[in-house]
Amino acid sequence: MKAALLTEFAKPLEIAEIQTPEPKAGQVLIRIAACGACHSDVHVAQGEWEGFKSRMPMPVVLGHEVAGTVVQVGTGVRKLREGDRVGVPWFYYTCGSCEYCRKDMEVFCDVSQVTGVTVNGGFAEYMVAWETHAVPIPKDLSLAQAAPLFCAGGTVFSALAKVRLDDSVHLGIWGAGGLGHYGIQLGKLAESRITVVDIKPEKLDAAKALGAHVAISAEAGKEWFKVPSNKVDIALVCATSVQAYQAAFHGLKRNGAMLVVGIPSAPLSWMAGDLIRAGVRIIPSRVASRAELVELLRLAAGGAVQSEIRTHPLEQINDVMTRLAAGEIFGRSVISPDNSQ
Repeated sequence: MKAALLTEFAKPLEIAEIQTPEPKAGQVLIRIAACGACHSDVHVAQGEWEGFKSRMPMPVVLGHEVAGTVVQVGTGVRKLREGDRVGVPWFYYTCGSCEYCRKDMEVFCDVSQVTGVTVNGGFAEYMVAWETHAVPIPKDLSLAQAAPLFCAGGTVFSALAKVRLDDSVHLGIWGAGGLGHYGIQLGKLAESRITVVDIKPEKLDAAKALGAHVAISAEAGKEWFKVPSNKVDIALVCATSVQAYQAAFHGLKRNGAMLVVGIPSAPLSWMAGDLIRAGVRIIPSRVASRAELVELLRLAAGGAVQSEIRTHPLEQINDVMTRLAAGEIFGRSVISPDNSQ
């Protein structure tokens, strides 16, 4: 099969022919129709996440927003059949028995495996997955629309699920790209007031079109958020810069909540006194559990959450990764290994 391999950190991915995997007991083989290109793929490819390096079986197939069709089942598979449409999220495997898994907090499982990082992922024509961790995709949702929900959409959904979101809440979103546009739609679904901040005019225009009440440049936001009535109750930070987090902190009302989603390469820091005086709660969000993904897919199948999807053949993966790193993509870019989506 054809796959995009990471053979060396900070180098382009290599398109190569590798052996098609065989499903083991409890696994299924998936023909991949769509795999979302996520900014996390850029971090991994650049070798920026030190904690993963020793666990990566180089060369490795990246890609962790996978959607496709089951084409073969291993022994012991009970629920899935050939022809079923499924997705594979960031967490390829969790144990199901530890303290965190038992409490639907499987994202903290200590023995987890990560799709496209510690095991081969979805930038390929086929991959294997555990039946237990392959999430069914509703028939009314296209595979291209579904794929990015398995990380980008799920991460935002899980973050917002950690706070109260309704028509009394002013939601601020820093970063209107691949993550932020999901936040706008979910905030709109909750009837919240939405203010979006970004550095790119075209992303601000797109945010307004999606339903943001205010879309403002990061530079203009310096003065905008000095006005008390413009400050937000919740800051969803989808941008990957330290400056965005600093601006979001100052844009919050007293006792507001900052949702940590975007991952800067540099450290974040606040003085304890500033946190105490502001009463700000800092809430990180680490992708989504399978239960959360099922609910998000249901919403998407009903049309409540959608993305502007651009599909690309596998051969264009390095161009897509370059554009992701430069912040040039609004909506989501999806790799279609069989060019069918």
